[in-house]
Amino acid sequence: MDVLSTKALIAGLFSWISLHTGYEIPEKAPDVVFVSHEKLVELACHDECPVLGFYHPSRVVYLDMELKPETNLCARSILVHELVHAMQHENGSFHDVDARERSILREKEALLVHRNFLRQNGRGNMFKRNLRLRRTVNGAEVREGAKNWRWPLQAYFGPDC
Repeated sequence: MDVLSTKALIAGLFSWISLHTGYEIPEKAPDVVFVSHEKLVELACHDECPVLGFYHPSRVVYLDMELKPETNLCARSILVHELVHAMQHENGSFHDVDARERSILREKEALLVHRNFLRQNGRGNMFKRNLRLRRTVNGAEVREGAKNWRWPLQAYFGPDC
């Protein structure tokens, strides 16, 4: 993604998030850096996990290098989620609670905004409440095992979203 399209995309997403959360738009947008999955795991989880994005308080959004938010709506929703965290940080949201509770509340809010973004863009029915892809076999929903977590996330990379 080139710098101009990144800035335009972030500006539009900041406006949408502000409209839905009431947060003020930060004067400076975070840098968006695409990294390997392994680097994301190192930054966010320290052990193998289904991370696709991570906001660092140094004003950097890290995204999985396979994501194409400029052309894929589900990938763009990951960017929305991380930009919510950037706006939470800049607006000092939930500052009146302890760090653990603040982290939980911020993640819940980011997930809610993430789901609303997908819903408003016609993709809300693709995902369960925890944003795992819905998959059915013979009309029955199949529960994905933890070892297969990469498969449901492929919607974020592919043309199906």
